[in-house]
Amino acid sequence: METLATRMGWTVRSKRSIVQKFIDSCPKTPMMTDEEIAAEVNAVRYGK
Repeated sequence: METLATRMGWTVRSKRSIVQKFIDSCPKTPMMTDEEIAAEVNAVRYGK
């Protein structure tokens, strides 16, 4: 499969590398505190 991809000019990436790229692109400091996240979840779940 890798040989075919190379011949066709495609780029092959593993699932692990895709996930690592996503993790690396995430902000290092969270934008919300745990309490704010819990409040948002409760607001959606219970309509408060």
